[in-house]
Amino acid sequence: MQAKTSTSIKLPQSITLKIETKTPASNDMTRSLVFENFEGRRIELKIKLNRTATHCLEVSDFPDTTHNLQVLGSLNHRSFWDKIYFKNSGGTSKIDIKKMTLVIHYHEVVGGAIKDIPLLLNTTFNRVLRSGNSEVYLTPFIERHLMRYAGLTSRNHPAAALSAKDIGKSGTSAKGYDQYGDNPKYRGWISYECSEFASWYLHETECWRDFRNKPKSVFRDITYTEQLYLIFKSKKRTYYYHNGRNRFLNEKNEKAYTPKPGDIFMRKADGKFEHSMIFLRWNSRDKTALVIDGPYPVTLRTVDVHAMETRTNDQKDFIVCESVMNRF
Repeated sequence: MQAKTSTSIKLPQSITLKIETKTPASNDMTRSLVFENFEGRRIELKIKLNRTATHCLEVSDFPDTTHNLQVLGSLNHRSFWDKIYFKNSGGTSKIDIKKMTLVIHYHEVVGGAIKDIPLLLNTTFNRVLRSGNSEVYLTPFIERHLMRYAGLTSRNHPAAALSAKDIGKSGTSAKGYDQYGDNPKYRGWISYECSEFASWYLHETECWRDFRNKPKSVFRDITYTEQLYLIFKSKKRTYYYHNGRNRFLNEKNEKAYTPKPGDIFMRKADGKFEHSMIFLRWNSRDKTALVIDGPYPVTLRTVDVHAMETRTNDQKDFIVCESVMNRF
């Protein structure tokens, strides 16, 4: 069951919350989802929970919190996503949580992207939200689930792992609006935020160390996709999709390459760069790419590479930039 808000493009529209309990659940409870920013300020979404089975609770309504849900996706509110709690403010019944599902629903996303994003999906908790004033911290459970959801492990490139933990979030921050000092996510004043989105993770995981004779700031404040492309091209780490051979080939020596998690994926049209994404997986059978797209919202997206390169109208070209792991 979804608790709905008014429709708004790029902003979270609604949530689904479902809790499986260890002990029989009480009925008609009001609890809260709490989103806390880097300064400790909070946005609180009060929710009404109904018992839909003996051991199952689901959201039935938001009492007067439409604005708060929408605010989470607006400019300079991005850091509120980084700490999420499930809260009881004086209720007399405890909730003995066995498993939890929490899905953020967006009204509209780009083509191929997932708009119903599971922060938790039947995730085992084994925690108790006690009666009275009590909280359960959800973020560690969310991050572990999102790593599995993206098909990643600790062995994958750290830029892929760090970006996967932001899946479901939406928005950008200007300087002073998050915990990242003079390199905020993702510098909200930039017009082409996709390139800043992709490069931000490269900078924060110190990928500049993998580029000899490049300054520490090489991935800082990237304002357009071609700027990011030229960094990789200078090290001969760019690969174009050859739609006749169905492979990615090095632009310099034509050597075939299979993209990997943490690579940067770029789209071009009419010779001009349009968009940057973070690569996750290549499907050689379907000739599609699974990527992390962002930042409105950060979500998984399937890109039909071969079909878009070979269609009659509005053809696209795709390039992979190889992110190496020399330090890991």
